[in-house]
Parts: sequence; structure tokens; C-alpha cells
Amino acid sequence: PITHFRMAYLRLTSLAVIFFLATSVMFTLKKTEGGRPTCGETCFKTKCYTKGCSCSYPVCKRNHIIALEAKTVDEHRLLCESHEDCFKKGTGNYCASFPNSDIHFGWCFYAESEGYLLKDFLKMSKDDLKTPIESPY
Repeated sequence: PITHFRMAYLRLTSLAVIFFLATSVMFTLKKTEGGRPTCGETCFKTKCYTKGCSCSYPVCKRNHIIALEAKTVDEHRLLCESHEDCFKKGTGNYCASFPNSDIHFGWCFYAESEGYLLKDFLKMSKDDLKTPIESPY
């Protein structure tokens, strides 16, 4: 009969240890929409090779974590508050905001469609700009 109590005690103890470890891991990670804040790699020549991650030296972090932790747009080359910030930094032509309303900064990138529109616009003649657009209806 004593061995049954020892077995039950060992089972409860091991269950409590597992629960404690799971809880401590859960609370050590920042609460984020994308899961873990780090990408599991270190920066190599300021580059990260995991999709959705950027260098926050010395480790690669998820882009939204970098934007969430930043105090100013100067803390990372891709952080922005407007399209103008991206132009000034030379890191893109579009400042996209994150869907999380707690993140006050956006992320710069190059929007190819804008480049195509500009290229097509520059090909137009002055006469095309003067003619009114006719409705097909």
C-alpha cells in the first residue's frame, strides 16, 4: 500500500514540474501576435535569412517586435512614420503600417507597382496628358 502512495506522489510531482516549466516558458516570451519575438538566428553582416526578420544586433528579431520596441524611427533603417521617411533613408518608397494598433511605426519597402506606374507615366507624351479621359459608357 505504501508503494501506491509513492507512485502517486511521483506522478503528481512530475506533472507539477512539467506545468511549472511550461508556465515559465510561456511568461518569458513576450506576448506577440507572431509568436516568438526572436527568429532563432544571429545577424550575419547585418542580414537575417529568416523571412519576416531583421537585424537588431546581435540577434534577428521579427519585424513587428523591432517596431514595437522602438522609441524613434532612427532606431532601425526600415522604421517609418510616413512615405517621406522611407525616401529620406533610401530604404523604400512606401511606409506600411502594422495591423497591430499598439505599433506606432511602419515598415519601409519598395512598392514595385508604384515604380511601374511612374515608368508608364514618364513614357506618356504631353498630348496624352492634355486629352480628357473618355468614358466607355
